[in-house]
Amino acid sequence: MQRMPVAGLTNISGGIDAGGRIMARGRSRDFVERTMIVLTDGLQNRGRAASLAATDQAALGTTIHAITFGRDADQASMRNVATIGNGRFFHANNGAQLRQVFTEIALTLSTIITE
Repeated sequence: MQRMPVAGLTNISGGIDAGGRIMARGRSRDFVERTMIVLTDGLQNRGRAASLAATDQAALGTTIHAITFGRDADQASMRNVATIGNGRFFHANNGAQLRQVFTEIALTLSTIITE
């Protein structure tokens, strides 16, 4: 994560909206749990507020987990996104912590077995 470039334009709400459009084209909500993971430094400088996109997705029944990284991450903003999305917030300082976060999220996902 330390080698990832941190610069440029960040539109977190655009990413949330794009994820929502992808899920809308997927299988029926009767068969699929709608879960979104937003991985970001939280420093949005383009688009509408991420909380607004999270509110739209939450209204559609999507759970949103938010993960921040980097020492200057906007943890408060992304914690708010996760709260709106009835998900969990995490901050990862390194790759090992990020792997643990994904494991924790995976353990919250439902599994349905049918014949």
